[in-house]
Amino acid sequence: MTITKTPDAVAVVEPIVEHLQQAWNSGDGMGFAGPFAEDADFVEIRGGHHRGAVAVGRGHEAIFSTIYAGSTVDLQVEMARSVGPGVVVALVHSRMTAPTGPMAGVNQARMTMVIVEEDDRWAITQFHNTLVVADR
Repeated sequence: MTITKTPDAVAVVEPIVEHLQQAWNSGDGMGFAGPFAEDADFVEIRGGHHRGAVAVGRGHEAIFSTIYAGSTVDLQVEMARSVGPGVVVALVHSRMTAPTGPMAGVNQARMTMVIVEEDDRWAITQFHNTLVVADR
């Protein structure tokens, strides 16, 4: 795996990824939505499209109390680069461990994030999560 990281972009992405990881591992759905823009688009691993930070938070509250209850994630920035003034694109690898449910065991995913500078903060405006299936 080739890792491309622009220092300024990494400085933007890493605290956001840390926030997402901590919120997930705490089972805090609304906290997970914290770094998202109010009008963010979120595409989850099954292809569902959720619009807005509130929808992202509510969706995560639901999964943290059901299919992903007790799950943990380890998120690692694979690539981060500036693509224009106030815009960063990142790829993040996720390793989720779920104790029960349809995704019980260890699952890997890759997330693509578009992060934009909004007023006094950086916010995720686009998020696409793709399940990584082992080669056959």
